[in-house]
Amino acid sequence: MSEEADVVATDLTGLLVATGFQVVLSLGLIAGFSVLRPRNKRVYEPRSKYAPPEKRPQTLDWRPTAWIQPSLKTKEDDLVSKIGLDAVMFLRFLWFSVQFFLGLTAVGIPLCIFHFYIQPSKAEQKDGAAFPNPELATLTMKQLSKKPNILWLHAVLVYLFSAYAYWLLYKMWMDWIGYRRAFFLTPEYQEGHHNRTLLLTNIPEDMRSVDGVMRFMHGMHLKHDADQAVIGRNVEELPDLIREHQEETARIEDAFAKYFQNSNRPTHRIDRSCCCFGGEKVDTITHCGERLHRLEEQIYEMRARGDTAFAPSPYAFVSYKCAQDTHFVANKLQGPGAVALRSNSLNPPAIKLSPNFDDIIWDNLGITTKIRRSRQLIAVMLVVGVSIAWTPFILLVTAVTGQAQLQRYAPWLARWMARSKAASVFFSSVLIPILFALLQILPPIGFGYLARFQGISSKTGSDKSVMHKFFAFQVYQYAAILLASLSTATIGQYLSGGGSFQSISQSLLHEASLAYMQKSNFFMTIIVTELSSVGLELMQGIPLAIHFIRRHFFSNTPRKEFEYKQPPDLPYGAVYAQLLIKFLLGVSYSVAVPLILPFTSLFFSVAYLVYKYQLLYVYETPLETGGSWWPKVFTLVCASMAAFQTMTLGGILLVTGSNTRGQATMVFIAVVFNVVFWWSCRRWLAPQGQFVSKRVPGSEKNSATITRPTNSHEDESLEDRVYNPALVKPLQHVWVWPRSREILHKYYQSQYYDLDDYIRKKAPLRPKVTNQYDDVEEDLKRKTTSRRNAKRVISFHRRHPLHLTRDDAEQPPELEAVAQQAGEDLPVLVATEDDGADYPDDVEYAASPSSISLRPVRSVYKRDDAVPRPAETLSIRPYYHQQMRVPANGEHTPDEDIRRIPASRDRTY
Repeated sequence: MSEEADVVATDLTGLLVATGFQVVLSLGLIAGFSVLRPRNKRVYEPRSKYAPPEKRPQTLDWRPTAWIQPSLKTKEDDLVSKIGLDAVMFLRFLWFSVQFFLGLTAVGIPLCIFHFYIQPSKAEQKDGAAFPNPELATLTMKQLSKKPNILWLHAVLVYLFSAYAYWLLYKMWMDWIGYRRAFFLTPEYQEGHHNRTLLLTNIPEDMRSVDGVMRFMHGMHLKHDADQAVIGRNVEELPDLIREHQEETARIEDAFAKYFQNSNRPTHRIDRSCCCFGGEKVDTITHCGERLHRLEEQIYEMRARGDTAFAPSPYAFVSYKCAQDTHFVANKLQGPGAVALRSNSLNPPAIKLSPNFDDIIWDNLGITTKIRRSRQLIAVMLVVGVSIAWTPFILLVTAVTGQAQLQRYAPWLARWMARSKAASVFFSSVLIPILFALLQILPPIGFGYLARFQGISSKTGSDKSVMHKFFAFQVYQYAAILLASLSTATIGQYLSGGGSFQSISQSLLHEASLAYMQKSNFFMTIIVTELSSVGLELMQGIPLAIHFIRRHFFSNTPRKEFEYKQPPDLPYGAVYAQLLIKFLLGVSYSVAVPLILPFTSLFFSVAYLVYKYQLLYVYETPLETGGSWWPKVFTLVCASMAAFQTMTLGGILLVTGSNTRGQATMVFIAVVFNVVFWWSCRRWLAPQGQFVSKRVPGSEKNSATITRPTNSHEDESLEDRVYNPALVKPLQHVWVWPRSREILHKYYQSQYYDLDDYIRKKAPLRPKVTNQYDDVEEDLKRKTTSRRNAKRVISFHRRHPLHLTRDDAEQPPELEAVAQQAGEDLPVLVATEDDGADYPDDVEYAASPSSISLRPVRSVYKRDDAVPRPAETLSIRPYYHQQMRVPANGEHTPDEDIRRIPASRDRTY
């Protein structure tokens, strides 16, 4: 068997068959989406129904192809106000990739033909017509092994491709700077309280007070003085108790959903001793109810102390009068040693711009620098360990693409594939890449938990960490694939000491050259396979499948149904990493194996079309960061360009040996220039869009708007805007379906309605005060604090409104209670009325006792009072009532109560 035939599908026909399969599958998914979209707008066009009017996209008609035109023709400049700058920069990166690879394809296709005809083999000279289905190796740089002088052309192409990339990247930087400056001048940014706030971490103990922080900031003699300060609090185990309360609430809601449906009391095991086995079997409703009562007692007891009763933490927030002042101070204090020099302190606090208050991971703010660094080291070690542990799975999937490996480990499979060319192509070009893609699902999830563990202070920062970790993980995987392609016989010969050093070295270089060229076929099929993944993204296949399984195979509760209807968001970290690795593969082989370029161009073109539609009509960006992702993405793009130049350099050396030192030196200089370009952009371009500058054009005439907030809701004190949610977040109330609500109190009833109810019930147990005025003052302070906390919660939902399918749709009961306590309406966004094309998804179904057929019912029960007080009873008015048989003595049992509930699906879809 020849070396060129060591790969199962090495000819152009095999690759085109794999491409055709993926293209047909992708077109089928897109066609299915086009047909389903007009009748399922709440799935495929949620932003056209839920988004505020000023952010709502263009309305689409019933035609299946109506979604293509706005996805292609809408300019990114017009989308900043609708989808946010983060989403726009994501689309600009995709468009940059499309432009880049289309330009490279125009050069790469003629280069493939040049490679084929530059040195034809004897067989091709004999028949003279092998180009319709050539071996892929004949289209690569490997053909020039005996003509090193021609590689000067490839060295020049490295400079040409790099210069084209740098020009497009420079244009991206200019667009980003313009977008950022315009973003800084928007009222939303200038009025956002977090945009004029600094975050101080690692504060020493003698400074952990508001006065201590203000003295420290004034002592640095900056041009602008701080306006307000808030010190963080160590809330102890309160966040853990609240998380456990949420878990127990979800469990008891699931138990009620099952019990009210089939009258069987659900059970589960607790105190499992070993490997999730053993333990005591308990009744779920009884056990969770008792556990919820204990948790409520602990949580309310801690909250009743007040915020100031908790010990100060080593972090604080300092705000200024406007965003310009805050950014001026942050700019002066950035860099190592800047704070230490101004404060004359050896261990000063770390100071940076505050993340969005809704984006903060509060559990990580109190972590000291030493603990954070140790956790970062542990995180790096875990990433390395996971990557090494994942290697056998990758090699197991990729090893079977080689005929030699199959002959060694599975000879029966090798013989079967040798007899059937179709099976060979399908196995290596379709099945293996799909299995490889499935292995990429779990790592981003684990890296997300790892990013939080290492102490990152914001969710956006955690997502950026996932992007870096996942990208590095994938790079390692592909490097392992290349290394595994080296001949095991050659490596064994080297380890055993057989043969001369020169012969073994030449053999290793030859094997590396073969692996570098041959594995490009596998990487091309990986890129082609992602076409179907993009089509599946458009179909929302994975979320729909998950929701279908949850609704039909697990107990459904009103809370779960409510969460299903909330707008989805795009996981930028994982998606960026997946796109960047395709960019890396495409550019790395652009000169050595230029056939990869048209497939990469096709992938990014389809991805641009699909993600532009998804961001316009499906995904929301809950926390806008103003395009802060771009500098991080730029660094990884430059790293990919360095990999392209280095791999081309290695390819030149491996193909011809020492006869191409001049060409190799020329390419090495390109690597150095790439580092200089990256450093220059980070040094001079990045700061232009990092901080607000008073020299920004238009800032002088907008200074009145900048310094004085125009939104009455934003004109709040710093304490009203930055607070630990553990202190104010309302505890979840058990939420069941309306038809089950009238008998819920027989099985479970909350011990305390809210914090006020807890204090009122605990008041007789407290020692009586001698002064009645003190009692009145304490009661007034308590009511003021409770109302203030309720307004804090409403302020959060004002920035992140709830999404409802109709005006009379139910909302979480704990939020309704908070709205009543705050004296305000709960901010909601109600879906617009359909044009008759949608299926109704807000219908509940009830079954007649004498028939198993289902008929739609608009609403089974409606509450007269959405938020009852503890002393009141829940008044329920039936909209639909069944005929029920009641025993003659008037008595009933819990099972009879269950039978009163319509035996229906508790679902709204």
